[in-house]
Amino acid sequence: MKILITGSNSPLGSYFIQQIRHSYDNCKVFALSRRNYQSNNENVQHITHDLKNNNFDCNEKFDIVLHVASAVPAGTQDDSEFSAVNHKGSIHLFENLVLAKNATILNISSTSVYDDPSSEILTENSKKTSDNQYGLSKLQFENSLNSLFANTSIRVLTCRLPVLLVKGVQNNFMANWLQQIRIGQPITLFNPESLLNACIYGEDIFNFFIKFYEESSNQNLTCNLSSKNPIKVIDAAKLMIDSLGGPIKIIEKQAEKTAQLVSNKLAVENGFKPKTVEGSIRSFVEA
Repeated sequence: MKILITGSNSPLGSYFIQQIRHSYDNCKVFALSRRNYQSNNENVQHITHDLKNNNFDCNEKFDIVLHVASAVPAGTQDDSEFSAVNHKGSIHLFENLVLAKNATILNISSTSVYDDPSSEILTENSKKTSDNQYGLSKLQFENSLNSLFANTSIRVLTCRLPVLLVKGVQNNFMANWLQQIRIGQPITLFNPESLLNACIYGEDIFNFFIKFYEESSNQNLTCNLSSKNPIKVIDAAKLMIDSLGGPIKIIEKQAEKTAQLVSNKLAVENGFKPKTVEGSIRSFVEA
């Protein structure tokens, strides 16, 4: 079995490589990234590829593709990069891949595809963004990917992620909490009394994909992922502080935008088994 993982140098890409190696002993992993992926495992081979600039030229036939590579707001200077990398470059990659007849694709998307400020809970049917260039690029790629493989036996699972919790992740508010708490700095909470479930631990994403790959009869599934059993924002922060030994000063503020829950009902109906918010935070802290 041959598996391609894009964005292999990212925290989630690196995590997926480790988990794939543990799950399938006889697989050959191809780690795609712009910069060299360092690995001492002879079953992991690096492919240098820039989604924005390069044509993909590889004759390997892949059974699984985990598409993690992305231009993200924190690392992007120009909004045009979102379309160039997340939509045009990514679909160009898939147009040039050689895939096994019954290959399975995991596409990592984002809840940034939504802009529905009147809704307390985001579902797959919530209003989509019309002006967030990052969210638009992810949504456009979702649609293009599904169209590309619509009349084939290749299956596509698209997971829209909120706050990602995995070792090494940066630039989301929980990752910022973690960094600030570890160095003893105060943390700022917005809407501290609002309920929170918009976070997801890496292990839950991977386990859901493996279940889809091994058991699901769905051809295409696009769904939100989030943790179960929402808790207050302030309780989530206190849990992280307590887990790291605290105490840390908490600054409370109210944000103009309402905090929103993310429904994972569709994913759960299709075999997703998420951790609780508390479990996700503890796993993130201990990673």
